[in-house]
Amino acid sequence: MKKSGVLAIIMVILFSSNLFSDNSVISDEIISAIDNMQPVKYENVTIKGNLKFIDVQEKKVVSSSDSESTEYHCFVQVPVVFVDCIFAGDVVAYFNDEIKDEMYAAIFDEEVIFRNCTFERDALFKYSEFHQDTDFTNNKFDGEALFKYSKFDTSVSFENCSFYEDANFKYTKFRQTSFFGNSVFFDLANFKYTKFEDLADFSMVTFKDEADFKYTKFPEGVTFENARFNNYANFKYVHFYEPFNMTGTEFKGNTDFKYTKLEDQDFSGKLSDDSGAY
Repeated sequence: MKKSGVLAIIMVILFSSNLFSDNSVISDEIISAIDNMQPVKYENVTIKGNLKFIDVQEKKVVSSSDSESTEYHCFVQVPVVFVDCIFAGDVVAYFNDEIKDEMYAAIFDEEVIFRNCTFERDALFKYSEFHQDTDFTNNKFDGEALFKYSKFDTSVSFENCSFYEDANFKYTKFRQTSFFGNSVFFDLANFKYTKFEDLADFSMVTFKDEADFKYTKFPEGVTFENARFNNYANFKYVHFYEPFNMTGTEFKGNTDFKYTKLEDQDFSGKLSDDSGAY
C-alpha cells in the first residue's frame, strides 16, 4: 500500500477518535472540574461512568455528636449545566455506606440544570439541597428517580419528564413553585408527606401506576387540571387550599379521599361517581 493510502487511513482513524471523544466525557473529569472551581457545562455529550457528586473534595461533617452514623455534606460550588446529554451510569448525589455507617449528600450552591437529558440508570438525589435556580425539564428517567428528603430553595421544573421507574419525592421540600406539568409517571409516583410551600402544578400529568399523595398539604394551592390517574390515587389525609383546580381531572382506578379537606371543608363526595372526574 502506498504511503499516501496509509496516511489517509491514519487520518480517518484519528478523526473518528476525536469525533468520539468530542461527544463523550468521563465522569471523573467533571468532578475534577468542580474541585478546580470550574463551571460545568456540557451539551450533546454522553457522560460515561457513574457521576458521583459525593466525590467532590469539599466536604463537611454535619451529624450531631450523639448520632450513630457520620453524615457528610458534599459541596458543589459551581454552576452545573447539562443540556441534551446522556448519562450512561448512575448520577450519584447521595450514598449511604452501611458498612462504615456513613451517609453522603450533595449540596448544590449554584445553578443546576439537567434539560432534555436521558438518565439511563438511577438518578440519586436523596437528601440533596438545591440553593439556586434548578431545572429538570424534558428529561427521561429510565432508572429510579430518587429525590426523597431533597430540598429546593427556588422554583423548580420537572415539566415534560418521563419517569419509567419509581419517582420518589417523599418528604421532599419545595420552598417555591414546583412544576410537573405534562409529565408521565409509568411506575409509582410517591409524593407522600411532600412539603409544598408554594403552588404545585400537576396539570396534564399522566399517572399510569399508583400515585401516592397521602398526608401531603398544599398550603398555597395546587392544580391537577386535565391530569389522568390510570391506577390507584391515594389522597388520604391530604389538605387542599385555594387556589385549587381539578377541572377535567380523570380517575380511572380506585381513589382514596378519606379525611381529605379543601380549606376547612370535607372533600369526600366531591368526585363524580359516574364519570370518575372532578
